[in-house]
Amino acid sequence: MALDFDLARTALVVIDVQDGIIRNGVTTPNDGETVIARNNELAAVLKNTSAQIVLVRVKNDGTEGMNPVTDAPH
Repeated sequence: MALDFDLARTALVVIDVQDGIIRNGVTTPNDGETVIARNNELAAVLKNTSAQIVLVRVKNDGTEGMNPVTDAPH
């Protein structure tokens, strides 16, 4: 199914695609490898267009930061 987007008003926002989150085995409805592949596919299609690609990494370090299990060393 083809979708029609106004690329000047389109953004791909990728939030916290980090090993501890993607490879923890609990992503749903897709596994981590599928999420990464789909993000890469979307970014490749949108690259060099008027769409915005935004990568967000939430960094929680310091005494005020949270320390979820996903941030633990492997």
